[in-house]
Amino acid sequence: MNGKSNFGDDTILSSTVAAATATAAIAVVGCWVIFSPSSLENKGKNKQRHKHNNGKNKEDRDCDRLRVPRRWSCMSESMAHGTFPTTTKFNEAIINAVLIFDDNDRPTMDEIVEHCVPILFQYERFSTVFDRTTNFAYTYHSTTTTKEGKEEEEAKGTNTNTNGGIDPYDMVRVVKVSNCLTEDDIVKELENHACVPLAAAPRGNLLPWWEFVLLENKNTSASTGKSAVIWRIHHSLGDGIALVQLVQEIFTNAKTGQKLGAAAAAAAAAARKNNTTTATNNTSKKFQIHRSPLEWVTQSFTALATVLTLPMSRFDDSTIFHKTPSPTTSVHHHPRYSSPNDMVYSSKQTIIPFMSIPLEFVKRLKTAASASASTSTSNNDTRSGSGGDVDVVVHNIKKNVTVNDVLFTIISQALHDYLKEENDIMLESKGEDLLCRALLPVALPRPKTDDKSRALRNLWCFISCDLSVGTGTSTTITSTSSSGSGSGSGSGTNQQNQILDRLWKIHERLAILKKGLVPLVSFTVSKLVMKWLPRSISRDQTLQLFSRHSMVFSNVPGPAEPVSFANHEVLSVQMIHMNLIPQLSFLSYRGMIFGNVIVPPPTDNGHDHDEHSHNNNTNSNNDDDDDVTATMSRRRRERLPLHVSNALVLLASKLGLQVNDVPESLRDHAAQL
Repeated sequence: MNGKSNFGDDTILSSTVAAATATAAIAVVGCWVIFSPSSLENKGKNKQRHKHNNGKNKEDRDCDRLRVPRRWSCMSESMAHGTFPTTTKFNEAIINAVLIFDDNDRPTMDEIVEHCVPILFQYERFSTVFDRTTNFAYTYHSTTTTKEGKEEEEAKGTNTNTNGGIDPYDMVRVVKVSNCLTEDDIVKELENHACVPLAAAPRGNLLPWWEFVLLENKNTSASTGKSAVIWRIHHSLGDGIALVQLVQEIFTNAKTGQKLGAAAAAAAAAARKNNTTTATNNTSKKFQIHRSPLEWVTQSFTALATVLTLPMSRFDDSTIFHKTPSPTTSVHHHPRYSSPNDMVYSSKQTIIPFMSIPLEFVKRLKTAASASASTSTSNNDTRSGSGGDVDVVVHNIKKNVTVNDVLFTIISQALHDYLKEENDIMLESKGEDLLCRALLPVALPRPKTDDKSRALRNLWCFISCDLSVGTGTSTTITSTSSSGSGSGSGSGTNQQNQILDRLWKIHERLAILKKGLVPLVSFTVSKLVMKWLPRSISRDQTLQLFSRHSMVFSNVPGPAEPVSFANHEVLSVQMIHMNLIPQLSFLSYRGMIFGNVIVPPPTDNGHDHDEHSHNNNTNSNNDDDDDVTATMSRRRRERLPLHVSNALVLLASKLGLQVNDVPESLRDHAAQL
């Protein structure tokens, strides 16, 4: 062996095959859809079938669904089997929605079974046991919520389910925890529960791939504390937009007691009457951009080139925040991945919560940024081999800044300041050219339906965007929490200037991505790859895509008003989504934005532990590694949230907001830097 890293050869070969096949498939399928005479004939048959189904009563249609197994879409089916190679040991993408309660006002197991489980059982995928052997989903569930009722059904012979039905109590687990005095204590406790598999045997062969986990806090050091309910959902059951319909049915307004779905329906009806946009139709509105035929052709080919080359693009630069496949060593001399195939999911994930942010404050920031006249900075950010990143030129024009732009900017600034504080050698050497990208999940428009057998689906894709972490590398980190308008030291002023430059770069990138066809083309290519190529190739393409990025970034809007779950008011929420690379999530609720980042141990390289054993390393060296890992984990948990709060204060200072406009909790938190 020559000792060199040759992992690029296999990667390029498999990626090239997938890209060529996907391109040909797009052309063939597109021509077939447009020119095939059978397409019109199928539409007529579908109308006749729909008319026939409408002639049946609801009970007959429900019985049909119970008797006939159903295939899932290719994306949902692919997620059910696992989207990464088995060598990564990451087989299940699970959404963990965390609802936090006071100990003295938390739901019980019986209340959850009575008020929530029966509603979810009405949705086909939530009463489905997916069979990975046949690729069919079999729907079995009992219509009663009590064991006595199920026995009565069986005695009368009305329970026709072949397996006797699923006991609703099997969908709720109770876990005793202790000394969870604060919300941060609850979040730390989640590290032990968010990774528990849902689809693995034997559970995955017997129960639907979702559950409620009730964390009952047993305090020993205080009279009150925090408890939580984790709503755990396998991502194959549906995406975030699809799950909104379930949220609207099982949650009620804490003030009025009305179901969220009823209020949403009233708002949608009022919007249709007034011809305005609501959250429900905003997803489709943002894709309604008028283009000429020539623009459709040119933008389609540009987007196709971007999507197909992304899994073959340059790897992000490896930093102490996240290591990427690289033959180089880190600042602590721990080897990086030598190949994407060496990436292994660690079950020891660290959940780092941020200080909650008032949504109104973020909206004031975006309004001030949009109205700001200080947009004279001109940047031409070009980077070769960066996987389709666009050239950014910031013009002296008014900008329509969004909440996403603001959140993206503060994370970029916080990462920059954290890496600088830790003397990251990659940031010091690359400076402005540091490549650090995020994958953004984008929901695609879908038709509104009340059919609970088809309401849940996965209709989304990933797009890539540079975080501009290297912007302003030469400046000094200085907290401005006590400087008010940021007119203190020169270094503080420079840092405020850099955060505004960062905002304009990010705004331009996201604006171009929103106006382009990359999301639609990305979804089409992904769907064709999953449907027509061998699963090994589609999994490899997903691995190649993720291995080249530093994180997944998501921002999900939640209820604006306080809500109740099983008749108990929810105090706060968190969205926990484990992933092969760091996952950063924001979720808004009752006027606050709750965020967190999930990262693996800093020096956990998966296969590196095997290499250590083969090399017969001494116990003292292993102890040193453990000490370094513990120190880096502790510093990330302590310092990253402080830098996020400081970035918000910096941005507010630069945009001319007064000290009193910045929430005191954020100012005090940032002052700890």
